[in-house]
Amino acid sequence: MTTAETIRQPRGAFTALSSRSYRIYIGGQSLTNTGSWMQSIAQDWLIFDLTHSSTAVGITMALQFLPILLFGLHTGLVADRLSKRSILLATQTLNATAASAHYLHSPKPGPVLIETELLRAGRSARAARTAPASDICTGR
Repeated sequence: MTTAETIRQPRGAFTALSSRSYRIYIGGQSLTNTGSWMQSIAQDWLIFDLTHSSTAVGITMALQFLPILLFGLHTGLVADRLSKRSILLATQTLNATAASAHYLHSPKPGPVLIETELLRAGRSARAARTAPASDICTGR
């Protein structure tokens, strides 16, 4: 038996779960994604209740990709140059602020449409938010 064979970890579908950092990361991501899906469905439902227009819901859903199209390359540059911690703090603070404003103005159609787009734009910053994932799991 060679040394490489004795050192090699067993391979399998759930080998990554042996790392504590990865378990924390995957648990947080699962919770975050579930919350994002719930918020997205609630926003679309609210837009439909306020406007009674499936077109408005469709436009709202389509506009969630506009920030990615417009700012995708630039946010990649920013994510490479700034510290990951400051990016995480900024995006999470902006998302919390937009969600709070959305909650406070939800009965009024005008501000809700604007806040919905701000929330969707904040969620499209996910590329910058999830960039530290490899560093968390590898301990860099």
